[in-house]
Amino acid sequence: LLKSNSPYHLETIKNERVRIDEYLKNNGYYYFNPDYLLIQADSTVGKNQVDLKLKVKPSTPQIARDPYSINRIFVFSGYDVNSSRRFRQIIDTVPNYKNFIINDSDSLFRNKIYDRTLYFDKGDKYNRKDHNLSLNRLVNLGTFKFVKNQFYISDSTKHELDVVYMLTPANMKSIRLETTAKTNSASYTGFEVALNWKHKNFFRAAEQFNISIFGGMDFQLGGDNQGYDIYRFGAESSLVWPRIIAPFTFHTSSNFVPKTKLSLSYEFQKRMKLYALNSFTATFGYGWKENVLREHNLDIIEVNYIAPSTVTELFEQQAATNPYDARILSKQLTFGPTYNYIFTNTMLPNKRSTWYFKGSLDLSANL
Repeated sequence: LLKSNSPYHLETIKNERVRIDEYLKNNGYYYFNPDYLLIQADSTVGKNQVDLKLKVKPSTPQIARDPYSINRIFVFSGYDVNSSRRFRQIIDTVPNYKNFIINDSDSLFRNKIYDRTLYFDKGDKYNRKDHNLSLNRLVNLGTFKFVKNQFYISDSTKHELDVVYMLTPANMKSIRLETTAKTNSASYTGFEVALNWKHKNFFRAAEQFNISIFGGMDFQLGGDNQGYDIYRFGAESSLVWPRIIAPFTFHTSSNFVPKTKLSLSYEFQKRMKLYALNSFTATFGYGWKENVLREHNLDIIEVNYIAPSTVTELFEQQAATNPYDARILSKQLTFGPTYNYIFTNTMLPNKRSTWYFKGSLDLSANL
């Protein structure tokens, strides 16, 4: 950041120290920090100029001058934040899963979830980017209430570090009751009640299973139209895997774990004195984020099936003169892939104007 013939600026000097520290952190220098860098200014050169000399302070300890690599990797998946035990004294030092030493006394998780979240491996040079990436991915799983890690020197002569991940599980099961009241310009007023049950670790690998049962009604109060009451009820379930399930390999260095989602839903809707409809929907697809700004959702298959169960003579008379109503009398089946792209910078700080964009591509019924 320091350029010859540029104006002298204290903030630029401070930022240059931070930049160099970040570079060193990504190349093994775990114990280095910006305060070990000294930038001396010499204003005696004249002509309103100043010479800058950058160097490492002589008082910098040797531990900060050496790059470190990763030795042992410990994972405590049932860590209690209120416990004062030193876990390093009670675990076996022999890796029990690949190069990881995993302590999961309650068998809450299958070990494979760490393949997709922990980016350090034995022998790797310490890297701040992988350090943060591992923590962000563990948090993004949604199954841990608290996530933290610590580094210890395991061998000072070989410049090796042990890393310890302390993971506090969240409550795996939850139930939620939602109520909604609504009204619209056609003078319809209604309500809906939904009961949701969620499991955050359904197959012990951070899979999230959700099932929802809902019901509601709309009725017309006043207005010029003679509307008929509408009743609806149904159920929806979804299962989300924190990985891409596919015959191909999918890698991403994003902080967000890519996901595979399967969902099924059914809805029954009855419009009094007119008709009743059954609706079925099934989707299977993937979702992933490039970064905090860009998100992709690709449904490989999305199937929608709508069929009338009862149709009254009154409605058949209306459908004879209204093409839109006539469509309700026939069964409808659509299927095909859909793709959604979302861009938003609304979460970025110090922005007076922000953008939210969502684009969709639907290829159903093209055959």
